[in-house]
Amino acid sequence: MDIEWKVLFILERLWIAFEKVVRDIAIQNNLSPLQAKIITYLLRKGEASIKEVVSEVNVKHSACNSALKALSRKKLIIIYEGKTDRRFKMISLTNAGRELAKSLNWYSVFSESISHLRRSEKHQFLVLLMNLAKLMQEKGLISPQKMCFSCVYFHDMYCLFLKKKLSAETLQVSCPDFKPA
Repeated sequence: MDIEWKVLFILERLWIAFEKVVRDIAIQNNLSPLQAKIITYLLRKGEASIKEVVSEVNVKHSACNSALKALSRKKLIIIYEGKTDRRFKMISLTNAGRELAKSLNWYSVFSESISHLRRSEKHQFLVLLMNLAKLMQEKGLISPQKMCFSCVYFHDMYCLFLKKKLSAETLQVSCPDFKPA
């Protein structure tokens, strides 16, 4: 068995575990997994356009719209016109949506496991995952990520914008100063 197959096998096992945890927690809270992913994204982002949500959750526009309508009926999100362009619809969480999103703690299952890794292993793991995400982004398999590895300012663990050498701790996965490479 070659190394690529072993890596793919383990990634598949992790993906299945992640999907199961998301599904179970969503169902416990009367949500679909897609609805749970949307409100968790909005918790991180604050507000987003429908286009951004579709890109983030990587589903068809119609599926996302159905999930958004259901979340709106449940009074977990507000859909409103954009400030600069009324044609664009923006979405944000209601107070009830924010509280529910905070309670959807599926990351704790994985962070608890990751906490058992040595510090150096966590650093290597992060760098490897960021490299993999960049390659998948370049192939159009995942939505663009505002991370160092995809940024014009990033070269060999050095940030030209910040003018400093980066370590695993200082690498960004959602950088406000990001410029696509």
